[in-house]
Amino acid sequence: GVSIADTMAHKSVPYVKILSKEIKAAVKAKSLKQIKDRLGNYEFLHLSQPHSESTLAFDVLSEAMAPMMPPKSVAFVDIEQEPEIGKPMAYVREGKVRFALYKGDGIAHVTAENWPNPTFELLENDLVIGKVISVTTSY
Repeated sequence: GVSIADTMAHKSVPYVKILSKEIKAAVKAKSLKQIKDRLGNYEFLHLSQPHSESTLAFDVLSEAMAPMMPPKSVAFVDIEQEPEIGKPMAYVREGKVRFALYKGDGIAHVTAENWPNPTFELLENDLVIGKVISVTTSY
């Protein structure tokens, strides 16, 4: 007895194009449940695979994670899941969402060839958003 609206709501993910203080608060709280209403009129994208209610979609703008996550793709990030060693994660640095492979112990790595300083330490001011659970280029 699950309604179609409930089914679609669970599969809908807020598509965040501009980082706002509400998003930062949501990430710090590890939950969008109480903040979703304040996110504004965001577009919602469909994600058919299982994910928590605290999943967000972000544009991949940089070539840093190519070819694994090419520019103009969309990354779905579950903020309830901690970054996993060897898997892509999302973080905020200087007000921009960025992506890297998590290496553990605060170390991250970008996959693009010939990238200057591909392995780096996450800084104290970096805000880790969560684990990338899916990437698509079909939107």
